[in-house]
Amino acid sequence: MTHDFYINHHLLAVRYLSDGHHCSDNLKKILPELLQEWNIYPEQRGVTTLDNAAVNEATMQKLNWPSIGCFSHIIHLAVIDSAKLAGVSALLDGFKVIVTFKKSPIAAACLHKLQVATSIFFLFSFLLYISFHIVLIFIKKKLH
Repeated sequence: MTHDFYINHHLLAVRYLSDGHHCSDNLKKILPELLQEWNIYPEQRGVTTLDNAAVNEATMQKLNWPSIGCFSHIIHLAVIDSAKLAGVSALLDGFKVIVTFKKSPIAAACLHKLQVATSIFFLFSFLLYISFHIVLIFIKKKLH
C-alpha cells in the first residue's frame, strides 16, 4: 500500500493444475516451486496473507508457513453479516434517509448542521458495534 492508500497488486504466477483439484496438497507442491522460480528464499518470505479460504489455511499449515487472514476481507465479511442484524439494518436505513434528504437549500443546510453535530457520535457507535461483531466472527472461525 502506498502512502496515499493505493493498494498495489502483484501477480507472481498462474499455474495449471493437471488433475484440476484446487486442494492443499497441490498448492503445497506448487507454492515452493513458484517462490524458487522468483528467487524468493524462505528467509525472505515473511508472512503470507490469506483470503480466509479453508484450502489456503490448510496449505499454510502443511507448509508450516506463517500466515494471517486478510484484514480487509474479515472486515468485509463482518460488515455484510452485521448489516443483516436488526439494529444495524435500522441504523443503515436511517443513514439512507439522511443521505437522500436534500429537497431544498434550507433543508440541506439544516441537514448539514445535524450531520456535523452527530456524525462523529454515529460513526464511533457504528465502528464500535462493527468491531465487536468482527471479534465475535474471528473467535467463531478460530473455534471451528
